[in-house]
Amino acid sequence: MNTSRASKKCPRCNLNLKSLHCEKLHRSVCYGAGHFGWFCDKCSHFTYKTENLTSDQIKNFHECGITICRLCRKSYKSDSENIHLCPLRLEKPTKYWPHLAFLNVEFLDYNVDDCSACFELKNEFRIEQSLSWKQLFEHKRFPELSCEMHISREFFIDPLMFIIYKEHTINKGQFIRHVLSHYDVDKQCQTVLNINYFHEVQNVSKFVPKKQLTFFQKTIKSQLKEQTSLISQFLSLILDDEWSNTTFIIQDPDSFKMVKLNCKVSLILNDE
Repeated sequence: MNTSRASKKCPRCNLNLKSLHCEKLHRSVCYGAGHFGWFCDKCSHFTYKTENLTSDQIKNFHECGITICRLCRKSYKSDSENIHLCPLRLEKPTKYWPHLAFLNVEFLDYNVDDCSACFELKNEFRIEQSLSWKQLFEHKRFPELSCEMHISREFFIDPLMFIIYKEHTINKGQFIRHVLSHYDVDKQCQTVLNINYFHEVQNVSKFVPKKQLTFFQKTIKSQLKEQTSLISQFLSLILDDEWSNTTFIIQDPDSFKMVKLNCKVSLILNDE
């Protein structure tokens, strides 16, 4: 069925509707409470619905060349010479207190920049060709001077150990150490810190209670238990009712690097 026809103006927001199909979809967003917004033919600017204003009210308030920011609701001149920056707003305090966990990851880093085998290949070639290090770096064969593992110039980052200091679910301010590693280290969970940082909190009931895992999370957890990698063990650990509503604080850039490059699966533990 051909739905094309001449453009038609929306009687509410003044937008051009170029087909019957477009008009049908547009009615679902523009004919509700508060309307959709209003389009100005003079400056070709569309002002989206703000607060509870109707399209007619937006039209009456409109000034060509003046734009209202959808975030801060401040007006500014919409030209290339004026860059709008929303003013800083006072952040409201959190309604609920999250459980805290501090995460640190130690790595086995055998990247090309740190590889002794790659260095020996480069150094031998430098000596054979009587080159300086500067000349070696500029040589056309320099990209080839890598060991078999690093010939592709890829980065390899494997975690050696996860160290997590998790706050107790009930005894707030008490942090328990959790260690994950394939090496022979002390992995016993033990309390490492007691600090009553919330002594001025009057309504302790505002601490977020733990939540039951969803069916999807339980399925993922069961699959992770069958894997032996440290990342799988870490994800399996935090996919537990006791770890729900936990805010993880990463203290160093290397740990953040692990989260960025290795954790490909995003697991939402907090439904809030």
